[in-house]
Amino acid sequence: MKNSTAFFAALTLALTLAGCSAQTQAPAPNRSEQGEFTPNSAEGVSGTDGITLLDGIFETLSEGTDVTITLEQGGVRQSYPSTLDTYWAMRMPTSEGFHWRGIAKEDCSAAFSEGKTDGLSLSGDRGGERWSLTVQDDSNYAVLTYGDGEYYFTGAEEYAYDSDWSAAMALRSFYDTVEYEALGGGCDTDPKTAIADEGQDYLAAAQARYRQQQEVHLKVSKGSEFCFSFVKCNVTPAKDQTEHFREEGTIGENTWAIYANTIFVPENERAYQNSMAGNTVEYSGNDADVPAGALEYSRVGYVTLSADGWHVDIGGTGW
Repeated sequence: MKNSTAFFAALTLALTLAGCSAQTQAPAPNRSEQGEFTPNSAEGVSGTDGITLLDGIFETLSEGTDVTITLEQGGVRQSYPSTLDTYWAMRMPTSEGFHWRGIAKEDCSAAFSEGKTDGLSLSGDRGGERWSLTVQDDSNYAVLTYGDGEYYFTGAEEYAYDSDWSAAMALRSFYDTVEYEALGGGCDTDPKTAIADEGQDYLAAAQARYRQQQEVHLKVSKGSEFCFSFVKCNVTPAKDQTEHFREEGTIGENTWAIYANTIFVPENERAYQNSMAGNTVEYSGNDADVPAGALEYSRVGYVTLSADGWHVDIGGTGW
């Protein structure tokens, strides 16, 4: 009987100690008592937790998501807001494409050193919390800022779906497109934009609008896939087409068909590759103002005189 009493006393004590231990056990670092990831503390964050956070942000980047893309170049920062469309939402540098993995701050800082300051940042909002992903130019190292925390990553050397894209290039290509469009560039001239009617003829109006649109290539950031170091435009009449389309009833008496030609020099290899489409060819003229190595392409379009001014609509390579 004495032994039985001692056994039950020992068992009661063990159960009591176990219960106290369970009640006082602290939650794991960077997780709440409900087991949710707490993003605002960077101390002791595991690579898995950082990747979970990064993936959660990328999951929000779908069509219609508002983001801001920033380029820092030569000590100057330029930002543009943008709403993602389907094309760019599918081309963000996600873990699926770049196989990000968490690394120590020291490893990332070493990659960001050596006096390099150029880089790109993509930022947005997730559930009321601001975030920013920064990638140094020509690098696959990234820093994610979320609330008060910073998390560090390195990715694969090449984008899984395009071997020519690094993580930095994925963001740079997005920035180039947003900047080009924000400055008024595009494959086609916007026919809604009016040139004031000051008594000029249709060719002068078309020349002014076409030059305005094409010279955006001179205004974009260095290294952009849309950057040209030289641009010269010329608009000429397409008299036969004007007559033909008027006879068909396709255009009215206040609309003229035109040819538009651009002579240009790409500023970089990406701009060269991006311009090699349609009917782009090497320049073969004898204009002394044109630098060596110039290319040229031609477009067709229409110019119309309306009550609010001249409207120029230049699009593809054929009618």
